[in-house]
Amino acid sequence: MEINVFRNLFLIGFSFILCFFFFSCGISTGGGDGASGSCENVLKVHPQKMNLSVELDCPYDSTCDARLLFKNMEYSDSLNSCYGNFEYLFVSEKQRLKIHRFEEISVALDSEEHIRFSLLDETNTEKYYDVDLSKIIHSFEVVGDSVKIDMLSAGFSEIRMDCPSSWERCRFDSDYEYVMVGMDSTWSNGFTFDQYLYNQSSMESDSIHVYGKIIFR
Repeated sequence: MEINVFRNLFLIGFSFILCFFFFSCGISTGGGDGASGSCENVLKVHPQKMNLSVELDCPYDSTCDARLLFKNMEYSDSLNSCYGNFEYLFVSEKQRLKIHRFEEISVALDSEEHIRFSLLDETNTEKYYDVDLSKIIHSFEVVGDSVKIDMLSAGFSEIRMDCPSSWERCRFDSDYEYVMVGMDSTWSNGFTFDQYLYNQSSMESDSIHVYGKIIFR
């Protein structure tokens, strides 16, 4: 009888230890849970890839305004791949602040119409960005009673505008080298655009989506 009781107690204790072991092993200690796609911890070292956006607003015959949006960070190790929050130090000529996921800040274009800044992680490793917006800002040229708009070759690009030949907005993508549009009232006085720039930053890993509106008359 005592042997049976001892054996039962041993089996219960052993089962408890096994359950605790497997539960502990199921807790992710890395970047996050690959199944859920969401990282558990705030990443403070540079990730494998980060996605950023630049919103550009260029009024007619005026200086463009720019906003920088920090979007998803992609982290992966041998077990997990996930998107999650992060914390880095943003440093530019006139700004120095901590940034996190989905943070949006106004940024100034320099004299060459670039956005230049660095991100420093907790190890003080620098990732440097030099985003050239000059070709986007000056992608159009007035030619007589028409406007020539260049389709940029770096990454995928698309422009949209009102036009007389369609009930919907005309869309032109990077299959075109350039498009010629009219200047009369049946056309928009500008266009909205999307431009995707790949392999940006000094680590040549990040993607930047540049989008916004350019007014040409």
